[in-house]
Amino acid sequence: MAPWNKYFLNTVFYTASTVVGVLITSVASGYAFSKLEFKGRKTLFLAYIGTMMVPSQVTIIPVFIILSQMDWVDTYAGLIIPGLTSAFGCFLMRQFITGIPTELIESGLIEGGGHMRILASIVTPLLKPAVATLGIFTFMGTWNNFFWPLIVTNSDELRTVQVGLSSFQNQYGYGDWGAMMAASVAPEKSAKTKLSISNLSMTFKRDGNSVNVLENLDLEAHEGEFVCILGPSGCGKSTLLNIVGGFLKQSSGEVRIDGEAVTGPDPR
Repeated sequence: MAPWNKYFLNTVFYTASTVVGVLITSVASGYAFSKLEFKGRKTLFLAYIGTMMVPSQVTIIPVFIILSQMDWVDTYAGLIIPGLTSAFGCFLMRQFITGIPTELIESGLIEGGGHMRILASIVTPLLKPAVATLGIFTFMGTWNNFFWPLIVTNSDELRTVQVGLSSFQNQYGYGDWGAMMAASVAPEKSAKTKLSISNLSMTFKRDGNSVNVLENLDLEAHEGEFVCILGPSGCGKSTLLNIVGGFLKQSSGEVRIDGEAVTGPDPR
């Protein structure tokens, strides 16, 4: 049984940590490249931005080797730390900070404030639009990230939802798409729902004959369990899901979710 609760919590922690880290490093580096004078500033900035032209697949193997030597493979540190910087984020913040008058920075220095104090008290509050934009982009990219968590994690204790969903596919890309779609809908919600099916039967009329699609089905899913319905085409998987969802009314039996009976409306 896949630990979907753990997958979901891992994804939330991984995403939140990465978003916070990227925002901090991007704001700090953008401020340094925009307002601080030091030797080689432009060259270093161009070199950093140039890394955007390097595909991430090129650096996967070197980064993995480094993490392996540091014993960071299959750890939260190995999962999160390599993604805490963003060349795009640095570029975005630098462009915004460049538009802030230098006089504001100089006034803060005259009042005795250091660059960290100025960055926190003066610059960052003026970057709300840029911070919100970068935060949304980083959140979406990290939450949907599949390749890096797949490479760096080996155990269920650290895997994310995206990697967990891949378990429904085989090596040729085919899989149980119904189960995958069900697993994609808020795992924490399904874990809190108790499903009870007792003596469920479903009969269809076809060419004047009665066809039993489901017959005397009993099923219980308790808190923390995940139900995966497998079977050949025509075995009644879709019919069962339609009944549980309230789109079909069963011929006999009872379906309860959290103790409440599910009554199928008119399919029309």
